[in-house]
Amino acid sequence: LFNIQFGYSVVMNKWLSRTVQEIIVYRSLSQDVFVNLALEDWIFQHVDIANKRILLLWRNKPCVVIGRHQNPWIETNINKLKDMNIKLARRRSGGGAVYHDLGNLNCTIFSNRLDYDRLRNLQLICDAINTKWKGLNLYPTERGDILCGGKKVSGSAAKLSKDISYHHFTLLLNVNTTHLKLLLQQDNNLIFSPSSATSSLPLPTVNLISLSHDSHMTYNAVCTSIANQFYQVHEVNEEKIYDIDPTCESTFPGITILQQNLKYDNWIYGKTPTFSVKHIKSRIGFDINKGIITNVSLQERSDLIGSTFNEFLVH
Repeated sequence: LFNIQFGYSVVMNKWLSRTVQEIIVYRSLSQDVFVNLALEDWIFQHVDIANKRILLLWRNKPCVVIGRHQNPWIETNINKLKDMNIKLARRRSGGGAVYHDLGNLNCTIFSNRLDYDRLRNLQLICDAINTKWKGLNLYPTERGDILCGGKKVSGSAAKLSKDISYHHFTLLLNVNTTHLKLLLQQDNNLIFSPSSATSSLPLPTVNLISLSHDSHMTYNAVCTSIANQFYQVHEVNEEKIYDIDPTCESTFPGITILQQNLKYDNWIYGKTPTFSVKHIKSRIGFDINKGIITNVSLQERSDLIGSTFNEFLVH
């Protein structure tokens, strides 16, 4: 599919700094967080984003996704994730931790770096929802969130290179708020010293469906509304969403390797900035580098040095 030239020649408008060859909306058929994050990586690496503007729509089965520079032990409870069989992923972009499930819609806008504009992208989403569901009043913030009635319905992050960019964000439609609150908090048996890791800034959240009271506000309906708004602002006479299967190696050569790289512990845990933490129950202080214990406060537990912090926590 990515080899097909759809050929939408777009005139200059308020959204574009230059003419692009293609404006298009894709929707991933995968619900696996590692597959969808790998799809973002693949598009960023292999598609001529400088001359295209792409909207990717996707959602995942239950998982927690942390930002590139975050500490997973601060952002979530690793043991609870394992007990509940919920995946933990680290994305390539910065920003804070988020909970995903099938009640959450993720949007990624790929563009030329010159056309990267978070507030404008978020306003597009707000306009798509507010126009379709008249009782709602979504609005973006300077921080890169979308609020409704003072509560957060979307958070965002971005990845930028010299010439291209992507901006991705969540949209809470009907997520499991019990799981969201439970999993986006750390193990209360751990006390962390200040570190260079990016900290999440939690805000009260709300599901859009609870505000709209509209049972027809489904994932597919919201996808359609956002896709139509995306085409409209770019002055493209199109409505189609192109469904794609990112597990297809023949269409996306090399995507399996990208997916595997995101699953490795040396990425999920090993990219954590160096930190120190005290384990209250055992009364042991730890220095952790790349997920590995490098020092302990109790000499009699020096046997822990060289093992992973997770190995200690699960015992």
